[in-house]
Amino acid sequence: MRERAAALVGARAAKRLAISTFHSLGVRMLRTDGERLGPEAEQFSILDSDDVLGVLEGRRRQHRQRARAALAVGDQPVEEPAA
Repeated sequence: MRERAAALVGARAAKRLAISTFHSLGVRMLRTDGERLGPEAEQFSILDSDDVLGVLEGRRRQHRQRARAALAVGDQPVEEPAA
C-alpha cells in the first residue's frame, strides 16, 4: 500500500502518511483517542465471527436458564390468603 502511495506522491511524502486498512485505522483511533467518547470506549474487544457466535451462544444459554427458572417459580402452588 505504501509503495502505491509513494508512486503517487513520492517516497518522502509517503513515509509521513498514516497508511493502514480501514479497520486498523479505526482500532488505532479508538486506542489513542477513545477517552473522548467516554469511559466505555477505553475498553473494547475485537471479535471475529467465532467469538461472536460464542458470545451469542452464552447469552442464549443464560436466557434459557432464566426462562426455566421463571417457569419453575410459576409452577409453584399459590397459597390462598387466610380469611
